[in-house]
Amino acid sequence: DGKKASFIYASSYPIKELLTSEGRMLEIYTYHKVRETGFFDDIKSSLEIMWSGETAKNELDLVATKGFCSLFIECKATWKLEHNFYSKLNNIAAHFGVNTKMVLIGDTLEVPGSVTASDNEACRNYGKDFGIITISDRKEIENIGEVLVKVMKGEYK
Repeated sequence: DGKKASFIYASSYPIKELLTSEGRMLEIYTYHKVRETGFFDDIKSSLEIMWSGETAKNELDLVATKGFCSLFIECKATWKLEHNFYSKLNNIAAHFGVNTKMVLIGDTLEVPGSVTASDNEACRNYGKDFGIITISDRKEIENIGEVLVKVMKGEYK
């Protein structure tokens, strides 16, 4: 409909980073929704992981714990899911996780029947092979805190 918006970033790097980094807004939204549930013992956002003896490092968007179990959560706001999202999450969980469930939140806004929808379904199936749960349904994302409680309890479909 031809409407446009423009932004001027004052001198606030955090605001610029929030508005321009893919998935950052989804990560913050998820963090607050998970915290609102009051179910989890601890929740960490943007957790940086250093691999032993290497200069390589990775970042997990969210880690939520309950007792001796944890959720490793990646948040992706992108049209197209990618296999490497799942491989990265699986590698981190295999190396650092104990009693860990893995979740990829993919806010794809995909159109049913499109090529992207077909590709995304293939990626979700790839993730299932690793035991990764993909949450991409708009209603589930809107209620992500309660959905992740169900995942942790083993009650998620």
